[in-house]
Amino acid sequence: MKSRIRPRMMSGFLVMSAVFILLGIFAIFYSDRMEKNTTKIFSENIISLKSAEELEIALLDMKGLTSNYLLSNEQNWLEVFEDKKEEFLTWLETAKKNSHSSDEDIILDDIENLFQSYLSYQRKVVQQFQQGDLKLAYLTLTNQMHNVFKIIFNKCEELLLSLIHI
Repeated sequence: MKSRIRPRMMSGFLVMSAVFILLGIFAIFYSDRMEKNTTKIFSENIISLKSAEELEIALLDMKGLTSNYLLSNEQNWLEVFEDKKEEFLTWLETAKKNSHSSDEDIILDDIENLFQSYLSYQRKVVQQFQQGDLKLAYLTLTNQMHNVFKIIFNKCEELLLSLIHI
């Protein structure tokens, strides 16, 4: 009876050992694959997150430039505004290229459309100021232009939040 149990025990031990070895190999393969996928996802999200943050920073950099122009009548404020506008548009394009969802696409489209309105109001303010209608320029700046700015800023925040919650 002892001789029958030993071969059965040995075969059971060998089968269990083989199963554990196969599970170990599978676990190593699977964890390596998960690490590569996680690294890829993180690197993509970091690019998207950086683009969204820089987009918001570029917008904030433009905030008071038109006001400074109205107060000082110095052309260099409009030149700085143009530089910051180009920076904003560059980051917007980068964000659009690195978008990963339809929700992000919608937010970015909204930002782009609102930014065009913002630029339109900015040109209007400058034109009104240059035509000598200071009161109307001030009202356009403080009402329409500022309101659109706040909406764009909120959209940038919404974009950042959507990227953080992926």
